[in-house]
Amino acid sequence: MYLPFFLFIGAILSVTLGEFGQFPFAQTTFSVSITDVLLLAGLVFTLIWNTAIKKEKKVPQNLYWLTGFWLMGFLSLLFSFNLSGIFYLLRFIIYSSVFYLVFYLTRARILGRSELFSLVKIDCFILAIAGFIQLLVFPDLDIYSILGYDPHKFRLFSTFLDPNFAGTFLNFGFLIAVYELLNAKAESFKKYFSENRYNIGLSLLLFVSIILTFSRSAYLMLFGGLFILLLLSKRLLLVPLFLLPLVLYLIYPPFALRIEGGFDIDTSAAERFYSWEKGLTLFQSSPIFGVGFNNIRDASENLNLNKTFSYDGGNSGSGIDSSLIFIMATTGIVGTLILGIFAARIIYQFAKGFLKKKPVNALYLALFVGVWINSFFINSLFFPPILILVFALAGNYYGLADGEGEA
Repeated sequence: MYLPFFLFIGAILSVTLGEFGQFPFAQTTFSVSITDVLLLAGLVFTLIWNTAIKKEKKVPQNLYWLTGFWLMGFLSLLFSFNLSGIFYLLRFIIYSSVFYLVFYLTRARILGRSELFSLVKIDCFILAIAGFIQLLVFPDLDIYSILGYDPHKFRLFSTFLDPNFAGTFLNFGFLIAVYELLNAKAESFKKYFSENRYNIGLSLLLFVSIILTFSRSAYLMLFGGLFILLLLSKRLLLVPLFLLPLVLYLIYPPFALRIEGGFDIDTSAAERFYSWEKGLTLFQSSPIFGVGFNNIRDASENLNLNKTFSYDGGNSGSGIDSSLIFIMATTGIVGTLILGIFAARIIYQFAKGFLKKKPVNALYLALFVGVWINSFFINSLFFPPILILVFALAGNYYGLADGEGEA
């Protein structure tokens, strides 16, 4: 079981390569990444070990709902008579199977909660440092607009080449660091600072990084996640939390402009509204089973929904700026219900565990509710690096609870 463990570590660290870890670079149809290869190898070895050698049959109960969504994704492709999205479905299956992989690594006592939290924080640290370097030497993404990327300027987008996804990813490390700080105990302030200096430094670094993404969806997860975490653990800190956005708004003009843009419908917001409208139009064209998993590009072309300056919609032409609308458009009502039940069961079990006086569940609720809300505004739940974090954390939680979801 140690080989899958090392492959998983390699996979979760490789996500920091972002767009530069996939081949070919900026391919608009299909590409293969280092993370894909490492995860697939880890899953194959785990399956061989569990089925042929150890003959382990126990799986987390929620895996059945996830498998049901995989099946629905395949059926949506069959009913659409267009299998062009099959490779993306296979990639989604590989990434969401991290739920299964980490579950067994945890049950085998190879991967613990603290080790997984440390891996997430290391990832976020690397991504943040890369983001600061990018701001200094490459602040303008306009040069890659010819490849379909949005021309972000003077925003931290790091190796992901997208500030929204980068900010969302960084939130995971930030909230974990804050949770550990809130639950750390020491005899004196000096000792507290000494014992937690790394988490203090990391939380400050990640907070500044998230702010510099100027991503409203990342801000929503940041303050929403903090609100849930403090509400369930340290309510006295809710007052400064409410004051923090106001202070940033008053003293940092770029932050204020981004917030105001959400109400004035700036260019970025208008693009998002157009994306939602396109997704809802696709959903209406095939409401039961959808247009087929990741068949957005072809379906948009058939309905003349692509923009005139890009015949295939560009690099983002196969996506929708909302995970919910993406699921609705590609797998219809049936797929949306199945995945919704899967997510609702996980969040319910986190809440149930918290009511049983398990403090760490406050963090899980902050992370999962935060990213779920965030995903209404960008397609974060189907972005591979975020997929890994979501399913790895869920698998680790279920593994510690021996599959019952009450760790």
